[in-house]
Amino acid sequence: MPEGLIAEPMVRFERLSKTYPAYRDKPAVEALKEVDFAIARGAITGVIGRSGAGKSSLVRLINGLEKPTTGRVIVDGRDISALRGQPLRLAQRSIGMIFQHFNLLSSRTAADNIALPLEVAGWSKGDIRTRVAELLELVDIADKHDRYPSELSGGQKQRIGIARALATRPNVLLSDEATSALDPQTTRAILDLLANINRELGVTIILITHEMSVVRQLAKEVVVIDDGRVVERGHVADIFTHPKHATTQTFLAEVLGDAVPVSLASRLVQQPAPLVRQGGQLCLKLPQPKAQGPEGGGFQFA
Repeated sequence: MPEGLIAEPMVRFERLSKTYPAYRDKPAVEALKEVDFAIARGAITGVIGRSGAGKSSLVRLINGLEKPTTGRVIVDGRDISALRGQPLRLAQRSIGMIFQHFNLLSSRTAADNIALPLEVAGWSKGDIRTRVAELLELVDIADKHDRYPSELSGGQKQRIGIARALATRPNVLLSDEATSALDPQTTRAILDLLANINRELGVTIILITHEMSVVRQLAKEVVVIDDGRVVERGHVADIFTHPKHATTQTFLAEVLGDAVPVSLASRLVQQPAPLVRQGGQLCLKLPQPKAQGPEGGGFQFA
C-alpha cells in the first residue's frame, strides 16, 4: 500500500439503528441504537453482550438478512444495507457464517454439506470435488468425507460447519455463538482452528458471543454491547485490565472467577491491574491488601 494511505475497514457501521415494529400484542423493539464502529481487514474481533443485547440483530445486518432502520452497514466497500436481489446474493457469498447448532443437513454426508453453497453458486462438479477436498484438509477431518452428521462428534460437526462457511472463499467469517454448545476442550480446539484460518487465509473473523473466555483466547479487539448500544470497545488486553463499563466488569468478573479465587477476581475488577511481562508471558499484576506487602501477585493473561 502506498505510504500515507489507510486501509478501508472490512466492516463499518455508520450510525446504525434497528427497530422491529410492534406486532399484535408485542410492542416495538429498539434492538440497536446509534451503533458506530469499524472492524479492520484481517482482524479477529469479539462482539460480546447478554442475550437480548442486540448481537443477533447485528449479525443479520452484516449479512444482509435484515435492513437497518437508519444508518448503513459497509462490508468490503459495499453498502450491504442498500443491496437487493442478485447483487445482495452475490455479496452474501463473501460473508461466511458459522452457527451455534451447526445447521448441517442430516441427509447429506460431510462432503455434501460442504458442497451445498458451491452447488447453489453454480460451480462445476469437478471444481466442487477439488474445493471440498481442500476444505476437509484445512479443518483436519479429511477422513470424515463420507460420514453423516449423526456419526460425528460436536467438534467434528462444527469443523464441517466452518468448512462450509469457507466454501465460497469469503472475506468475512461470522461466528455466531459457534462454541457455546461445545465442551471446554473442544472449544479450545475450534478456536485454535479459527486462529489458524485467520493466519493462513487472512479472513476477517467476527466472534458474536456472550463468553468473555472466547474473546480472551482468540480476539484482538472487543466490542461490548448492552441494550442495543456499544458501551465499550478496544484492545482485549486494555479491556481486561481497565474495564470501564459495568457490563464489561461483570463479564470480566465471570471469566476471572473461573481462573482465580473470587476475592482476587473481585479486587481486579474494582481496582484494574496493569499488564507486566514475566518469563516471556503477559501477567496481570493483582492488587494486594496492605498487610501482604507492596508486591502484587501475578495472574497469567493467555
